[in-house]
Amino acid sequence: MRTKERSVTFKLLTPMIFLVASAASGQIPGGYYVGSAAILPDSAVAEQVARGFTLRIARTAANAHERRLIDLAERLFPLRDSILAAAREERRPIVRERLRRIAQRPGERWWWDDYGDVLTPFAVTGASVSYYSARLRAIAAGPNPYAKYEPGAQHVGTFEYSATVHQPDAESPPGTAHVVHLALRWYYGCGMLCAIGFDHERKVYFDATGAVLAVRGDGIPAVMQS
Repeated sequence: MRTKERSVTFKLLTPMIFLVASAASGQIPGGYYVGSAAILPDSAVAEQVARGFTLRIARTAANAHERRLIDLAERLFPLRDSILAAAREERRPIVRERLRRIAQRPGERWWWDDYGDVLTPFAVTGASVSYYSARLRAIAAGPNPYAKYEPGAQHVGTFEYSATVHQPDAESPPGTAHVVHLALRWYYGCGMLCAIGFDHERKVYFDATGAVLAVRGDGIPAVMQS
């Protein structure tokens, strides 16, 4: 029998965060800071990591300015306190304990929870892309952990990430010149009753000078698990 901890649809379960910079806040909206840069490919990458495991990364920029916008969008981290505040709203004891443990993990926090030794994303950042790329490779290099319950079962996995730059949309705050859209998707299956999947996205709104006006999309992800 399949069990689900959250909805099987790939949608946020909580309202998306939308933080607009005031004139006094400068380059970055309140609630965020610029963290460490991740080393990511500058062009599209599609790789068959192992049998049944695929990695796709596409960071698309038309020029150096768009490249800088993508780099900054990937380096924006929500303040740890905002994630801890969301965790305090969780009422299920098992999940609360898991969130308590995961909060002790070192590093600039972009993650929300830990499902089956895979972190789920609160924010899409360059660090999260590096993590999922490495995690997929590590899982692909090992045996299927579910094979002892389902002999002969093959495990499979996919990680996809895209970073693109767009013109202002209907949801853009006044003064928006560019919108950077970051999106990731993770799927891992290891048998008939063994799978985890989620997707998450972020939009970062920039003015003509390259200052960040708003960040949208960060929050608790929906996770499909069986």
